[in-house]
Amino acid sequence: MFNLIKDLLKDNDHVLVTFTNGQSREIKKIDQLPDNTNIFKSTDTADYEVYFREASIVTIVPEAKPTQIDPLI
Repeated sequence: MFNLIKDLLKDNDHVLVTFTNGQSREIKKIDQLPDNTNIFKSTDTADYEVYFREASIVTIVPEAKPTQIDPLI
């Protein structure tokens, strides 16, 4: 999973990662912790550090765009 995200980030500014708890983050950088490669250290598009395990990933969407909401509906 780590290599997949890393490869997608080569061609995209960020990827949208959705987790088992229902949250999602737009990830722009990812690394593995040197002492525990099961935990990923990433940076989201708001420059916050995000730590997560591979098992918590549900979906990965490359080149995610923000949702456009029409305020008149």
